[in-house]
Amino acid sequence: MDNRIFTTIMVATDGSDDAKNAVDSAVKIAQLNKAKLYAVHVIAPGEVKVTQHDPRDAEWEKHMKEHLMAQGREATKYVETSGKIVGVSVEPVILEGNPADEIVKFADKNDVELIVTGTLGKTGVARFLLGGVAENVARYSRTPVLVVRGMTMNNVTNILIATDGSKSADRAADLGIKFARQYGAKVYVAYVKNVTAYDTVIIDEAWCTEALQKYDKEAHRATSSVVDKAKFAGLSAEAAILKGVEADEVLHFADKHDVDMIVVGSHGRSGLERFALGSVSEKVVRHAKVPVLVAR
Repeated sequence: MDNRIFTTIMVATDGSDDAKNAVDSAVKIAQLNKAKLYAVHVIAPGEVKVTQHDPRDAEWEKHMKEHLMAQGREATKYVETSGKIVGVSVEPVILEGNPADEIVKFADKNDVELIVTGTLGKTGVARFLLGGVAENVARYSRTPVLVVRGMTMNNVTNILIATDGSKSADRAADLGIKFARQYGAKVYVAYVKNVTAYDTVIIDEAWCTEALQKYDKEAHRATSSVVDKAKFAGLSAEAAILKGVEADEVLHFADKHDVDMIVVGSHGRSGLERFALGSVSEKVVRHAKVPVLVAR
């Protein structure tokens, strides 16, 4: 049976140790899918430009650009070498511009089906700034984005699919199940009931009881639907209905059950909560200890 999901994948790399985890993951996924892999390095404008008006600045800028180009070639060469070992075709690409914008535009232009990126930059301390590149890619890309933190995707035995019953979550679940088939992983399906409003607002008790019953019914429907799909695909699957703050509960469950990858949708149930600052998916990407797949 052909379990291939992707034909074209790209990995964004800056040559940092964290980026190498993303590279190793991208190479593994490309190997499983017999897919082409683009190795993309982006030189940001601020890394080259100078602000002083000194005749020597142009020469300095030229040398700095050469240095940054050399770093880019070194970063992409690592991807080529890693791919060659396992028979993956890799095409190196060096771009200039805003990293997140260039990554998203390149993916659109080249029909990329999966973007893989890390979260930390070369210093390892500019987490908010450089990690923001991955978050912005996940926010604006129309392509599924795998954000790799900590561990790689070389060995995946447990996958957690977070669902809220929305169309976006259903599409994410379908992609998560395909990943699980490739890796032979167990699937956990989690639905988090956030009942804060019912606990803090004074409302009619009968109405509240009826609303909570509908909430429970929707939670069971959403998780059962994904579990049934996973089992139909020949996978071991288990549902979990949790109570609390969505992102917190997803992350806690992942830690407790040794999850190797988390899958989330980019839109909430209303269709308005696109992957954005403060959204459930954004919080999961920012705080997860394992790779997170954000799907449309």
